[in-house]
Amino acid sequence: MNDMEKYYKGVFENAGVGILVVDRRGTILEVNQALLDMLGYMEGDLTQCTFEAITHPDDREISNQNLEALMSGTKNSCRLEKRYLRKDGSVLWGDVSTTSIMDANSEPVRAIAVVADITKLKESEQALKDSEEHYRGVFENAGVGINVLDRDGKIVQVNQALLTMLGYNQSELFEHTFAEITYPDDREISNQNLEALMSGEKGSYRFEKRYLRKDGSVLWADLSTTSILGPDLKPTKVVGVIADITKGKQAEAELKQYSERLEEMVELRTTELRESENRFRDLVEAMSDLVWEVDQNGVYTYFSPKIGDLLGYEPEVALGSTFPSFMSKEEAERISDNVKEIVTSIRPFKGLEIKHIHRDGHSVFLEISGVPIINFFGEFRGYRGVCRDITKRKQAEEVLRQRTQELERSNKDLEQFAYVAAHDLREPLVAIGAYLKVLERLTKNTIEDTGRKCMAKAINLVLRMDAMLQGLLAYSRLTLTPVSYDVTDCNVCLADAISNLGLLLKKSGAIITSDTLPSVKVNASQLVQIFQNLIGNAIKYRELEPLRIHIGFVSKESEYEFSVSDNGIGIEPPYLDRIFNMFERVKDLSGPSGTGIGLSTCRKIVERYGGRIWVDSKLGKGSTFYFTLPKG
Repeated sequence: MNDMEKYYKGVFENAGVGILVVDRRGTILEVNQALLDMLGYMEGDLTQCTFEAITHPDDREISNQNLEALMSGTKNSCRLEKRYLRKDGSVLWGDVSTTSIMDANSEPVRAIAVVADITKLKESEQALKDSEEHYRGVFENAGVGINVLDRDGKIVQVNQALLTMLGYNQSELFEHTFAEITYPDDREISNQNLEALMSGEKGSYRFEKRYLRKDGSVLWADLSTTSILGPDLKPTKVVGVIADITKGKQAEAELKQYSERLEEMVELRTTELRESENRFRDLVEAMSDLVWEVDQNGVYTYFSPKIGDLLGYEPEVALGSTFPSFMSKEEAERISDNVKEIVTSIRPFKGLEIKHIHRDGHSVFLEISGVPIINFFGEFRGYRGVCRDITKRKQAEEVLRQRTQELERSNKDLEQFAYVAAHDLREPLVAIGAYLKVLERLTKNTIEDTGRKCMAKAINLVLRMDAMLQGLLAYSRLTLTPVSYDVTDCNVCLADAISNLGLLLKKSGAIITSDTLPSVKVNASQLVQIFQNLIGNAIKYRELEPLRIHIGFVSKESEYEFSVSDNGIGIEPPYLDRIFNMFERVKDLSGPSGTGIGLSTCRKIVERYGGRIWVDSKLGKGSTFYFTLPKG
């Protein structure tokens, strides 16, 4: 190797750019260290490899075309920017200058390529391009208006948003200066700010101003303006960002009007509330009831002046006390469960009767009613209500209770007396009856007809008196016998009553029919007595035609309704309400016999079990007696 060869080899090996030599087919024959470093390969890695293998797929076609042109002699050299694939798969951008190498016959046999790494340059160009596209997109698609002015205030660039705001197209708007589309009252301050930007006195400014739309209407805008500096660092242009705040300004104006109106309404309402409060205060102070309020802890926060009359305290003295403060310990314990339940449920209450202690020590009964206080946020804040003085009523109730007890004792004494009297009176009455019968038998042939008639009448009166005493005894036994609630079959009781009346029924020729009756909770013998008395009355007060009696039954919601119907003589209207009274009879003694106690006994039995009894009758058409017994 001569000196010249050594020189070129040194240049090849130590060059700062990549160099490779390929043959006519593109096979790499030589490659310097600089290119190996660029592509990340070691020495020997690319020997016998084609240049196509290290070329980016998108650039292989143009690279092959250039090689063919060099090898065919069409070109002696060529230059292009292309991408290589590094060993790690990343891309290397290269500025490639390729020249053909001739043989002795001046025929191209090889090609030498010099590769300069321009990857960072390409990345910078791409970044700049991306940035320009980004900001152009922002400019064009921004939701706010953007314009660019030159030093004279002429519009040189504008986006679509501003055109839409102002109603112009681009060519129309470019014919105007910014001052011409500014509302007259805002032009002076706009010019002052533009001059401050162009002189460098300000770098930016922001304020609200008005623009004139193409149709002459006004656009309110929030304007932010910034100067653009030239190479000499002096302002050359101005960028303005315009946000449409017209609706906001309209809303602001409407809000101002509304606020003014609201202030008037509040003032008016305050006056009304003050008048209402005065009326309420006057009403509360004039009430005969005590008005009060407590908080959620049961502490009194308000008393009307009536507390002085009821409990002897001034309102300001009583405030701050708790609910049990005005009652005895025993009374507070008595109502504690009621109070806890009311506070826990947060519900209105009324009619709570509590005994309070007056300041001077005497008792005062108050009837308390209240409602919960719920604030605007739905929070429980306490109770408010009224107290009514019921002391006189409670005193009257106590007097009535005592009198009722005395009356009950008196009634029991009278009942006991009636029972004893009826029982004891029967003994001499039976004896009188016996003596009269003996006397009648002894004088049967010695006295005249008038005497015999008087004797018979006296005997009948004795028998009648005995029947009345027996009825009175039966009636008295009712009140002395406890009420029992044994389940009783009404059909059996009816059969027993019919059996007891066997001789009378047979003599009267009565026909008795009955519905199927239920079972009820009542004393069986007393139910037999009801059926027996009602059927017996029908037998006594009958017409000459065949007697028909029907016992009916209807089940209602909470009670059973029984009926005893007949086709007898009926009852005159004046007697309908009287026949259930003791010793009350429709007919005089010359009519059918009766004691006037049977229906009273029926009513007594029915009412003891919570039922009712009444009659529906028409004179000459018969009667229907009704009575009810509760279910269960």
